[in-house]
Amino acid sequence: MKIITDEKEITPKIIEEILHNTKSLEQVEVKEIKINRTFPTITSNICLIEVKYSKESPKMAPKRFFLKMSKKGFFQETGREKFFFIIL
Repeated sequence: MKIITDEKEITPKIIEEILHNTKSLEQVEVKEIKINRTFPTITSNICLIEVKYSKESPKMAPKRFFLKMSKKGFFQETGREKFFFIIL
């Protein structure tokens, strides 16, 4: 999966691909996304996202997301943060 580093890269298709990696959400169809807020930290940007699905999608599909994107030049393949999210 591609690493997202810019909010312009967040599309319904990308969110759908992420959800399809979860066995119970393989049938979800994302119709629309709305980025409600984006705010920066020193090493990343945080996006709060709302998602709308097709009527056929599972009702258990999450409607809100918290997406943390590494700023260009700050992403590292190793380190404490990556370890934290793998364990989480």
